Amino acid sequence: MSTRFIVFPAMLLIAVACVSVRASAQDAEPTFSGIVSHVSTTSIDVTDATSKQTRNFLIVPTDGFGVVSADGKTTYQMAAIVVGWDLKITFSQNAAGQRHADHIVMLR
Repeated sequence: MSTRFIVFPAMLLIAVACVSVRASAQDAEPTFSGIVSHVSTTSIDVTDATSKQTRNFLIVPTDGFGVVSADGKTTYQMAAIVVGWDLKITFSQNAAGQRHADHIVMLR
């Protein structure tokens, strides 16, 4: 019975430490850069040229959502994005693993 009093608090301490490390790792916003391989009204596929990795991002327009040029001076409509554009996407990922594009920067 005395080992329960030692093991349970130790397990609780480890669980709290794991959650705090995971939360600090998620503070930085993830980004993905590459060339547009597919675009529609609800999603966009971007392929990284070096790693050949393709990721799909859902498009959910919100107040902060936008497509801007690399210098930040020009904004674009989502309908203006075409296959072949070089983009950098800042995204968030929900618990189900779906990636949502939060901000899109046109690199060329």
